[in-house]
Amino acid sequence: IYFCLKFMFHYKTPIIKKTTLENQITSMLNQMLNEDKGDEDQLCFSDEEDEKDKIGNKTTAKRVIMVNHDKSDTNALVLSVASGLSGNAESIRDYVRTKIKYSTNSGGSDPVWQGLHNKVGNCIVHAYTFDALLKAKGFNTKIIYTKDKTHYWNLVYLNGSWRHMDSTPGSRHTKYSIMTDDMRYETLQGRDWDRSKWPKAE
Repeated sequence: IYFCLKFMFHYKTPIIKKTTLENQITSMLNQMLNEDKGDEDQLCFSDEEDEKDKIGNKTTAKRVIMVNHDKSDTNALVLSVASGLSGNAESIRDYVRTKIKYSTNSGGSDPVWQGLHNKVGNCIVHAYTFDALLKAKGFNTKIIYTKDKTHYWNLVYLNGSWRHMDSTPGSRHTKYSIMTDDMRYETLQGRDWDRSKWPKAE
């Protein structure tokens, strides 16, 4: 179907003109072709080449351009965002929590880009984005997760001690601002982390 439509749209005959239906079908096909493109971002540009059919209907063609990004783009974005933030860990956490809308998307190979550029993602996106911004501000921080890897958050070195901080939205994660091990465990509903892997927050 795709190749038939592509042929019809490219080699226009007097009978076949660009219509709203064609634009809708093209848009749908672009979505189908690009929905699993990994780290690529879709930028949609409108070509201002308006056409009219025989009865005067005006149409505008659109095209989709795929743009890749790499680690240097992510690093530049982190530094740009961090430059506008204070050096307070709680303020940085609140920025991540409020700016990144929660979804089930884990960000693929670049959760930080997903968080700062697309501004949507799950706890992995929140934790990695928080980690990147903290490090850009000079904090010592580690990403930590439960044994079953169903939740990710951060350990941050504050005033000579390690403390848990969680930038993911939700009442369980926002109950305490800065947490000891006991406080963190209380909010995880029976889940635990491998305590041999990370420093204690006592």
